[in-house]
Order: sequence, then structure tokens, then C-alpha cells
Amino acid sequence: MRYAVGNVGAVAVFALLVGCSNPAPQPSPAPPANPPSAAPTPPKAPAIDLDKLDALLEKGDRAYKDGRLLTPIDDCAYDFYREALGVAPNHPAALHGLERIAERYVAMAEQAASKEQYAKARQMLDRARIVDPDLDSIATMQAQIRMRSAAERQHSNVDANQLAARSADLSTQLKLLGSRAKAQDAWVTIRAPTDADGRWIYQQMAAGAGDRRIRAELTLGAPPAVDLLQLDSAAAAADTTGEPQ
Repeated sequence: MRYAVGNVGAVAVFALLVGCSNPAPQPSPAPPANPPSAAPTPPKAPAIDLDKLDALLEKGDRAYKDGRLLTPIDDCAYDFYREALGVAPNHPAALHGLERIAERYVAMAEQAASKEQYAKARQMLDRARIVDPDLDSIATMQAQIRMRSAAERQHSNVDANQLAARSADLSTQLKLLGSRAKAQDAWVTIRAPTDADGRWIYQQMAAGAGDRRIRAELTLGAPPAVDLLQLDSAAAAADTTGEPQ
């Protein structure tokens, strides 16, 4: 009996030892606190409708050539170019189209100012600002309009026959007029039938006494005449134009 009991105890001890030899289960690793997230996919730019863009640019160019700059609404160059920018933002052809419209209004303002139509000139500049308010030539033209409209004007007629003959008497008169323009630092407006006539008038005036360079502009028309615009000192200092334009 002792022997059997002893064996039972041995078996129990052996079973205990075997059970202790198995490793204890290990806990699973905890997930990271902030798992890395995938970078967001940038949205794709919408596809440009090239057919629509080309059609709008073509309509804008045609309206510009026809003189439909800001009107009528929805059928003018300005609206077509703006719509083209909605299809293709910052498209160079559409931006250039708007710039051309603004520059054309500035040119119309200059033409009106040369005829002393200052209200119309300012109106043309207002339209240029609608199209391209940052255009540099707008501020330049506005200063010229202000200068010319406030200037004191001295008008001198030019005999058309003497001008055609390039007479010595007319040359002497123009040199005296040029000396007066230099002394007063005046802006000169020359009206002549042809470009050659206008430049000859300017050359005679430039040959008059005085060291200042005559600032002048030339307009084609009849009868021929010369206007001296007495400028204030600030306006004169701001303008550096020389030969007639």
C-alpha cells in the first residue's frame, strides 16, 4: 500500500512539474494611440471645355472689332472675355482681351481731350476703370486731362498758304511763338493738315530762342493753328514729353 501511494504522489508531482513547464500566455500588443492616417487626395481640377472657351474668345474678338466693348449687355467683348475667364481662370487670351478694351478707352479719352472735350474724356476713363482698374495708362491720362483742362490757353492761327509754301515770314512767327512757349514752359498743341506740316511747324518753334525743350502734341485737321497751354509748375514738372506725338 505504501508503494502504491508513493507512486501516486510521484505521478502528481510529475504532473505538476509538467504543467509548470508550459509558458504563460503573453498579452497582445496594444494598438498605437494615434494610427497614421493616409494623406488626403487633392481634388481634381475641373476639366476645361475647350470648345466653349474657343467660342467665347472668338465672340469677344469679333465684338471688339465691331466696337461693342461694354455694351450691349451679354453681347459685348467685355462680357465674352469675362465668361471665358469663368471657363478657364487666368487664361492669357481672355486677360489680354480685357486689357485691349481698357487701352482702347484710354485712347478714346486722349482723343477727346485733344479736342477739349474733357467731360467725354473723363467718361472714357471711367469705362476703362470698369474693365481694368489697375491699368497704368489710366492714371497717366487722368493727369493729362486735369492738366489740360486747368491750363490757360493762348490760341494762334497759322496761315494755310504760308504753311504750304514754307514761307520765311511764317517761320519767323513760329520761332517767336516757340520762344514764348519756352519762356512760359507751356504745353503746345499743333493742328495741321498733314503730319509733315505739323512737324515743320514744330521744328520752327523749336528753333526759337530759349533752352527749354518744347513739349507738344500734333493733331491732324484744319485750319492750322497753334495753342499754348500755360501749365502750373507741378503739372509741368510731372510731364516730360518732348517732340509732338
